[in-house]
Amino acid sequence: MDQVVVAELQLFGISVLFGIFMAITYDVLRGARRAIHHSDFMIGMQDTIYWFIMAVLIFRLFYRFNSGAIRGYAIMGMLIGSGVYLSLFSKGILTLVTFLVTKFLYIFIPFRKMKKIIRKALKKVAKKYKIVSRPREKAQERPRTERVYYGKK
Repeated sequence: MDQVVVAELQLFGISVLFGIFMAITYDVLRGARRAIHHSDFMIGMQDTIYWFIMAVLIFRLFYRFNSGAIRGYAIMGMLIGSGVYLSLFSKGILTLVTFLVTKFLYIFIPFRKMKKIIRKALKKVAKKYKIVSRPREKAQERPRTERVYYGKK
């Protein structure tokens, strides 16, 4: 085969693998979201960071293997790779990642309980020996402003 055709087939194969990589990394992100509650703002930030990183990696892929030229078959390869992964393996991997992140978080539960026990014991000691921490200063109240109504009250 001609070297140009071999190079294009290599780019297509690498694009398929990169599509699988993209889908796996997004499943890891989704699994973490299932295990740990995130606000809508944080989900948006995570997605933005994810797609920024993926855009940089896609640019590097095209630049390295195709001198920066965007080829339709390379994009199609990424879509095929991610589509095959999502249809065949995504559900199992997502469940596994969610399970692993949840179990990883359970490692830290004893530390939280220890922190509560220590804090409770320190409060008892402070109360017994009349050790008082510095009182917090109250924030000054803002003066109330009158509401201005335009038109009907």
